[in-house]
Amino acid sequence: MRATFDDTFAYITACGFIYGGVEDGFYKNHFFSSPGEDAVGTFEVVIYLSAAGHYCVSIDGGFRAPIVWDGERLPEFVAWLDEHHAGWRG
Repeated sequence: MRATFDDTFAYITACGFIYGGVEDGFYKNHFFSSPGEDAVGTFEVVIYLSAAGHYCVSIDGGFRAPIVWDGERLPEFVAWLDEHHAGWRG
């Protein structure tokens, strides 16, 4: 099962991120805005399909990894947000 789109999308929205839509291109990346602001304002989160076939998340290029694995939500994602984007929760 690994990192599916549906599990990744559900985790992002459960964290409060605001869905902005899908890129109309070859890659079909899905864009979200943070629910709160860090030191420089809101930031963007993108769901993309990796070359290995897993759905991953990119946060301003600083975080690029799956956030779910075999249906389990990885707490490292929220911990990374708390460390690098204080205030993201709104």
